[in-house]
Amino acid sequence: MTARFVIIPSESDHGKLTIQDVGHLRGKSITNDVEAVVESLTREGLLLDDRRLFYYDSDGQLDEIIHKDGYFVDFVPGPREEAKHALR
Repeated sequence: MTARFVIIPSESDHGKLTIQDVGHLRGKSITNDVEAVVESLTREGLLLDDRRLFYYDSDGQLDEIIHKDGYFVDFVPGPREEAKHALR
C-alpha cells in the first residue's frame, strides 16, 4: 500500500508545498514511500523543480524533501519548533 498524505493549504504556496502523513498506520509512511510521493506530486503538476517540498512525518516532525526532475534526491531537517513561524 502506498503512502497517504494530505496537502496543508495554509502552509503551501507557489514557492513551497507542505504535506502531512495520514496513512502510516495502515500502509507506508511518506518517509518509506518518498519516491512514489514525489513522482505522484510531480505527475499531478503540484511539484515543479523550484518548489520546495516540506512534510510532517508520522511523528509530527517537519522536514524537507529535496527533489529534482520529478525524482527524490534527499531528506534534510526542516525548521524546528522555534523556526516554524517563518514557514508560514
